[in-house]
Amino acid sequence: LFLSGVDYSVNEKGEKWRVTSSTGIRLRKDANTDTDIISVIPYNHTFTVDEKKETGGFLWGKTEYGGMSGWCVLDYAEHIRGEVETVTVPDEEKYDQYSITSTTGVRLRYNHGTGFDVLDVVPFETVITVYETFIDDEYIWGRTEFNGKPGWCVLNYAKKLGADEPPVDIVLRAMPQKTEYLAGEFFENAGMVVAAKFSDGREEIVEDYGCEGNTMVPGESVITVKYKGLSCDLTVRVNARAGDINRNGSIDPEDNYYVKQHILGTAENDISTSGDINSDGVIDVFDSIHMKQNMLSIEENNDQIYDLITE
Repeated sequence: LFLSGVDYSVNEKGEKWRVTSSTGIRLRKDANTDTDIISVIPYNHTFTVDEKKETGGFLWGKTEYGGMSGWCVLDYAEHIRGEVETVTVPDEEKYDQYSITSTTGVRLRYNHGTGFDVLDVVPFETVITVYETFIDDEYIWGRTEFNGKPGWCVLNYAKKLGADEPPVDIVLRAMPQKTEYLAGEFFENAGMVVAAKFSDGREEIVEDYGCEGNTMVPGESVITVKYKGLSCDLTVRVNARAGDINRNGSIDPEDNYYVKQHILGTAENDISTSGDINSDGVIDVFDSIHMKQNMLSIEENNDQIYDLITE
């Protein structure tokens, strides 16, 4: 790969070149893509080439940047002929800036895809410049640079700075750790990951969402996740507590009536899965006694709460 309009036979000292690659040019220890990268010369920067040579299909130039001497590929730069005034436009004025929102950071990879080598990890709240984006079936990728290393990172865990537009949808990226409950237990969102989707295709992980649903009544229960007027649903399983035969979420006189019917042999429905309150393997008068004690305990507790409120 060689540049048109360049006489490679001429090897003048002090040639002026300007970087044209938006991600800059790698400055290497020697004129070989296998040698160590010692720095990155940024976009639009003008540098002086003191020596040129062709190797490995590239035109290389020897230069200095940041007090370090090395070689860079000139295929991603333009030769400046004559006196040219260079006006550098900061990257933050040309490209989008993102702040990393994942507390564990995001991996910087060689290319857009989880199968490529990890070059570095961009830490939490680091601001990066994104020069290009790529969307695959799972993620939104951004081409950027970190610690002098050009690469790609997932933008699903980053926030676009200056973007205050509302999301267009929310999705669950991970289910909660607990998806099965006993009737009366409170819903737990631990492990759940909610992402807000925006019109430009990017996503942001959000934490200030709300959840609504009923885990009091046995059966399949729908939990609705809400965020900025948007919602999505997930389903959890609510199992009846021992003694809650009528599946209304509590032990009451009707449940005790069903136990008595079972003891007398007049029960119309099978209560074997919830009638054995004391877990002794049989449904008998002792289960009925347990039910009465449970109801009395709840009644006393409610009376105490009422007394505290009305004092």
